[in-house]
Amino acid sequence: MSGPHPKMTQTTSNLHNPDQFSQVSDKFDIRNFLDRLEPAKAKNFYTCPVCEGHRLSVEPKSGKFKCWSGDCASADIREAIRPLSEFLAEVKGDRPARQARKPKAKKKEYPPTPIPIGAKLLRLPAPGKQPRAERPKYFPKDVPGNAAQITYRYSDTQEVLRFEWLDPTEPKGRDKTYRQTHIDPNGKKVWSKGTGKWQPYRINEVLEALQNVPDDEVIAVVLQEGEPSVELARSISLASITLQGNTWNDTEIEGIVEALRDTGKNIVLVKLRDNDQPGITKAAKVQENCNRLKFPCIVIDPRKIYLNIPEKGDIREILEAIGPDEFLNRVNAEIAAQSQNPEPLPALEKTLPFEPTSKYTQLLRRWKKTRTYTATVLSNSEFVQLPEPGPNTITCIKAGLGRGKTQWLAWLTAAMTLGKFFLLGHRNALLRGTSKRCNFYHIQFDEGWKMLSDPNGRVASCVDSLLRFADDCAEEGCTIILDEVESVVRHILTGRTISASDRIAILEKFTRLLSSASRLILLDGHLTDATVAYIASLAPGKVITKYENTFKAALPKVEIFKGSGAPLKASQIEAFKDLILKAERPAVFVDSKTDAIALHRQLEEIHGAGTGLLLHADNATEDWQAEFMDSPDASIPSHQWSFIVATPLLQDGVDISIPNYFSEVFGMFGGVVSVNSVCQMVRRVRNPIGGIKILCAARGLPLRDGGELYAARFQKLMADRMAADISEFDERPLEDIQAEIYEEAKRCLHERAWVDLKILENIEQPYFYDFVCELLRESGHEVLELDIESAETQTHKQVKEEVREEYAEAVAMAEIIPIAEAEKILKRQNHKKVTEADIRAANRAIIADQLPGYEITGALVLRLKKDNKLLPRMRNLWEFQNPDKAKQLRGYKYEEGKLKVFGSDHRLNPQILRALQKLDIGKFLDCDRTFCKDSPEVLAAAKWGEGKEAARLDMKIKGQGNIPYLQSLLAHLGEVKLMSERKMGQERQYRYKPDGGSLPADFHELYAAVSSKMLEKWEEKVQKKESEKCSAVSAGTVDSTSVEPIPPLPNILYNNAARGGMEIEEDLEAPICQAEVAIASPELPTELSPSTPIANLTGWVSRWGK
Repeated sequence: MSGPHPKMTQTTSNLHNPDQFSQVSDKFDIRNFLDRLEPAKAKNFYTCPVCEGHRLSVEPKSGKFKCWSGDCASADIREAIRPLSEFLAEVKGDRPARQARKPKAKKKEYPPTPIPIGAKLLRLPAPGKQPRAERPKYFPKDVPGNAAQITYRYSDTQEVLRFEWLDPTEPKGRDKTYRQTHIDPNGKKVWSKGTGKWQPYRINEVLEALQNVPDDEVIAVVLQEGEPSVELARSISLASITLQGNTWNDTEIEGIVEALRDTGKNIVLVKLRDNDQPGITKAAKVQENCNRLKFPCIVIDPRKIYLNIPEKGDIREILEAIGPDEFLNRVNAEIAAQSQNPEPLPALEKTLPFEPTSKYTQLLRRWKKTRTYTATVLSNSEFVQLPEPGPNTITCIKAGLGRGKTQWLAWLTAAMTLGKFFLLGHRNALLRGTSKRCNFYHIQFDEGWKMLSDPNGRVASCVDSLLRFADDCAEEGCTIILDEVESVVRHILTGRTISASDRIAILEKFTRLLSSASRLILLDGHLTDATVAYIASLAPGKVITKYENTFKAALPKVEIFKGSGAPLKASQIEAFKDLILKAERPAVFVDSKTDAIALHRQLEEIHGAGTGLLLHADNATEDWQAEFMDSPDASIPSHQWSFIVATPLLQDGVDISIPNYFSEVFGMFGGVVSVNSVCQMVRRVRNPIGGIKILCAARGLPLRDGGELYAARFQKLMADRMAADISEFDERPLEDIQAEIYEEAKRCLHERAWVDLKILENIEQPYFYDFVCELLRESGHEVLELDIESAETQTHKQVKEEVREEYAEAVAMAEIIPIAEAEKILKRQNHKKVTEADIRAANRAIIADQLPGYEITGALVLRLKKDNKLLPRMRNLWEFQNPDKAKQLRGYKYEEGKLKVFGSDHRLNPQILRALQKLDIGKFLDCDRTFCKDSPEVLAAAKWGEGKEAARLDMKIKGQGNIPYLQSLLAHLGEVKLMSERKMGQERQYRYKPDGGSLPADFHELYAAVSSKMLEKWEEKVQKKESEKCSAVSAGTVDSTSVEPIPPLPNILYNNAARGGMEIEEDLEAPICQAEVAIASPELPTELSPSTPIANLTGWVSRWGK
């Protein structure tokens, strides 16, 4: 950084030494002279007045400064900004008069040199070897210990080192810096640029490539900005150069021109500029010098190569968007165009307004990047034809629908008679057909678990059942096939059918099986590099081969209607339903079980009862449905189905290839499933007579976690949340706990893969419809976007309500079974022995277990279906009113090491409740107090909603008013709310009225039952812990034995894509901030009665607690 001025005299040195400026009335501080510096591209960087580089950094807080471009001396920089003579004159009070500046001489303008026709890009004989990131041997100042280093070699004695590291505070989640080094005459490595001349980066490689070009051929040499851009070009065999750092001055540019001219070749210099103002400035500088030196030069605006390139984008963004072949074609076309019609001087571009690209364009680029797949072997055949994989390999196969992946698997398993084969999927029902076609034993349907120890066994299983596999069962030359691997990865990391207590064990088993297997085969029509990298990281040391079949057959035309944001409007659904009912023989796919049943019922009214097939998770094992799943092309002609209606159960794995049977395919999606799933579902029918019609929500369902778009920030957010749970019992500083969890998450391969999936989900959500259209076009469909008119009738809505009511009555009337049996049924859902009646009985048992002693009626089931947060929020209220008991239960989990969970299983409820307690939200439930929007207490709650804690808990106030926000906080606690009242001429007031609408209907009876269950759970846990302590003492041990986790308190959620029926879920967080409220601590009398008023419960609980 800045140092003392060279000693002229003792007096002068003291006056101009920053360390001794306290003696002088006006010491030098570069921050006072920033108006004399030209701002550079990066924040807090300026153009150095000595070397004219753009890497003069100034620390805003301390005023320290340093030139990273030319490593200029601090004294020289100081002298250039504020000459010593000026400083001394000011100290004496005798400031010299400023001399009038001479008018700047206008530069002579030179006409551009004509561009020869026929110029082609200079190519390398083979892709260049890329410099690899490595751990630095030495960390310069201000470079953190987790940085990676990439070395760019300019010569045998000159290098540029790029240091990059994760930084959650940066928009992209990472930061970087550069350092120059040179070897001095003594052979010592010096960390500075030195005084020697630096040749353009990769100039020798370009000059060598030019030697093989005929003298009469016109060749184009590309000049880029930055070493990473040059390396990207080399990766696609494109030769290019760049200048070091920001030294884009006349001397350096002239050096490039003379070096190219000395080859004697017919060369055109092509400047591919970056998409920002500095890029325009540099391009103009290059054009200006080439004109002066009479050297042919073309400047290419990157927006002419890729229109939607983001601001500050370069070759990286272009290649990610359009690929290398299209990039090279477009650049050559632009060169040809400019050789015929040379453009005006690029300096004129300075006057054009620079418009940053839209948020959608930037998210589209990122979405495409996450879905990139870089094949090592390409083919273009109608069906997949691949050799038998060798041992210790990972074979990745990306091929479109109907390209024969399953047939190839059947051939492979028949050809390889020795060794085990495990076929792993994400849904048992979808594995049935593949199992039969490839002669596998399904672990459930065919008792395939008996084959796990067979050295030549063929076993198909959902990853949910991996705990049934022995640790060493894949060690005997085993081949593991991951069918629809993208869905498998999503399911194992986020699927709700895997409990939080099992997920970590399943992931460990998954890793152990993959790493010990001899061969891995990954199959998916939408396979990505990210998924391949994740699987490869779990099975290191295996050779990866990435196949892609690019064959595209003629695909049906798609008409897509843009619906409202999730959920779809009833009037839009009604209009789309009318199109379905008019179709002769439709195949319908929806993401809601209730919609599916309602559509099936209305189609039966037209085609006749029993003429159509309904498929969802609850009936997947029924005879007709199972027959269809096993072999749809045999089932259809056998039963002559007039229509089919299916939920995401038919997302993938089932191919309906019978030609010209179904008249049209319809898809209705309200933003529940992913973009990939939409496109997969509507392509289950390969050859419809007509086309595909889709009604698609504009947006996906509202997101939790604030929709964070950067992985590093999201990882830090999750680390902060988990640390907040643990810090309640861990005495270490919170910062230490956060750092520990953050580092663990960064090292965990599964956590990193989950974060990538979460970011992809957040990218897709706001533009769900647009990305569906993009993927359909990318797959080869002709897509016509249309508007849908709202229908005036509400038939579908009425039928849906009838479906809900009938289902609720069926659940209420179901067989009464114990909760233990119900849990077994739901774990075995989609098993051949589980029927719809069993699932209804299990759902009834879950409700009865949550509400002991409460009558289970159809009205109650329907209410809980519509308001699935009611019981969870009543449990919140109990925990809020019994904080000591709630903390005791959390303490047990901490002792058992179960507060740390996998990221997708983390829940915020305990933190939300503690936050509401600190906020003293209970004061709003005083019947004698009234509040208005400007009350200090209301303003305090709104202010909290703007703070960091609210952001961490996804409870920010955003655009809500003070009172609506307060109501959302109160709703967390038993769905309590304040009632408004207004007197003539006065401002509207709000009051808690327990008998006037503040409490939900039947609150007292429901809450009494919920409290009873919560107290029972607490008592059981305490007794279990006490008995463990007694056992430990009697055994003479100090450590207590391990205990089972507390059974989750379930929330009923019906229309779930994974289960199709009710789902046990302990997720009380709402997409829009909600919180839980406090009422007087309720307690239950010895003899519970549903009619006992809540006011009579308080004393009993306090006595019981004592």
